Amino acid sequence: MMKVFATREELGTEESVPLHAVTAAGFERFLSALSPNIALWLKATGFAGREGDLVFVPEEGNFKEPLCGKLNLPPVALGISHGFIFINLQDEPEESLETYLGPIASRLGDYPFHALPQRYHYQSFQRSNWKLGLDAQSEVYHVPYLHGQSWPNLFNRPDRPHVESFDMQLYDRHRYGNWPGNPHYKPRDIEVFALGKYSSISRLGQVGLPTGPGINSTNAPDWGFDIVHLFPNTNVLILGGVWHTHQFWPLSENRMLWEIKIHMPEPHNAGERFSEEYGRILLRDALREDGTTHEHTQEALESGAIDSIMLQDEEMFVRHNYWAVEQEIRHWRDGEREHIG
Repeated sequence: MMKVFATREELGTEESVPLHAVTAAGFERFLSALSPNIALWLKATGFAGREGDLVFVPEEGNFKEPLCGKLNLPPVALGISHGFIFINLQDEPEESLETYLGPIASRLGDYPFHALPQRYHYQSFQRSNWKLGLDAQSEVYHVPYLHGQSWPNLFNRPDRPHVESFDMQLYDRHRYGNWPGNPHYKPRDIEVFALGKYSSISRLGQVGLPTGPGINSTNAPDWGFDIVHLFPNTNVLILGGVWHTHQFWPLSENRMLWEIKIHMPEPHNAGERFSEEYGRILLRDALREDGTTHEHTQEALESGAIDSIMLQDEEMFVRHNYWAVEQEIRHWRDGEREHIG
């Protein structure tokens, strides 16, 4: 896969400012923030560069022409919004980052992403179309059933037994959702200790409770989590004191790479480190449950046994995803697209 390098100087930011690599339409994965004074060195060949320019080639005279200053890394368009870095690989981007994000950018403005560094990174190569993975992380209808053992009554409750949403907002490409937690959730014995020391997915908004209008748009005191989807393949899941990204990278029509990056506070003692590990495993186990459904759904679709899928209103994100993908295809193929609103 392609790697894109950016220096802090190019980003126009200070060394101390955390930056989060996120990709979107037409953008490639992996961004590494490097000091502009560090040379890039290719271990396999000994080639070395600085700030994208090739400055050293072993035995350069054996080549038919000089390579230094010529075989440089091509520049790419780069922009930052609320600490998230976006890269566009078009030679001449057809739109600005501001235009691309539109109103979804305001959703990222009132949550302390910078205070929660990346702590864990999971990868899973799966035999599934990338959109099926995104579908599974775009609805909460399945939570009481698929996660009934790992997250018993964590989000579902008597008045919202299927974790019905508080708010959903659809845009031309992106989308936003606001979901409840269960304020009457009773943590298990070991979890009582873990919650007393650190942020966890089961704190349900008690740590760093956003109050809108961007995150927790309804200002719900029983807020559980929000999802900010950045078209085409990135979900940002935001909880109290924890946030993580899901990115689904297509490798073929039935293979994908699923990446999860989990952001938590930095632990300062053994108790906080234990609590961090508990929260990580609590989330990991649920993600493993999700992962099985991706491949099983792919197998079912390939069997040809059914030719349609029925979706209900709480699966609005899934319906919107296919509409948005269709509009993007129409844009590049026919030069036109439909708009919301």
